[in-house]
Amino acid sequence: MLSWKDDYTDSSKPQVLLCTDESLDTVTILSCYHMRWNIETSYRYFRELLGFNQYQLLSFEGIRQYWAIQYMTQNFLESQRQDWMNDGKHLTLGDVVYPIRQEYFGQIMYKVNVK
Repeated sequence: MLSWKDDYTDSSKPQVLLCTDESLDTVTILSCYHMRWNIETSYRYFRELLGFNQYQLLSFEGIRQYWAIQYMTQNFLESQRQDWMNDGKHLTLGDVVYPIRQEYFGQIMYKVNVK
């Protein structure tokens, strides 16, 4: 499947989406891609933006706590994302993470400087 962001021109570059299941229609392929894209970007946010790639887990209890923290974080960010979306504007989890990090980092720096 080839798709162009805007109207096709000789110099425009298409986005290419490949699918090995020939029985799927275009709408189904795009729906699956959209769902998978959300999973991939969420995984990236947790690993890179939130630092979850720094954990080394050896015990079952550590793994259980890691997933509990990740689940709570995901729910908090998704709740904020839903609250902040308006007028049909789409926000990603990254769009939500950045202002939260800025706000809390600022609060931490303020508390350190005050003491």
